[in-house]
Amino acid sequence: MEKARRPPKNDIEFPLSLADNSYSNSNLFQDKATGNKAALWLRAKLQTELLFPLGRQAQAHAKKILVAGAVVLLSLSVGLRGARTENRVDKLWVEGKK
Repeated sequence: MEKARRPPKNDIEFPLSLADNSYSNSNLFQDKATGNKAALWLRAKLQTELLFPLGRQAQAHAKKILVAGAVVLLSLSVGLRGARTENRVDKLWVEGKK
């Protein structure tokens, strides 16, 4: 005897974007979709196979993502420490070829 599947309680269990993608995929493959079919197909594939799993992983490992982002931000800002601005116009001017 099979278990009856209970309806989802909220959007987290069954996100609307996946429902939209499955609907657009079904319309796309039944020749009911309008617009650029290649773009629709690419968008559906990217969202279902790349972006949604990536978002789930980011949500599951939020602390790691925040720490990695902070490390990248700090490492990129180290170069700004030694930067100097030039405010003499004659040094900033570049002669063009005539």
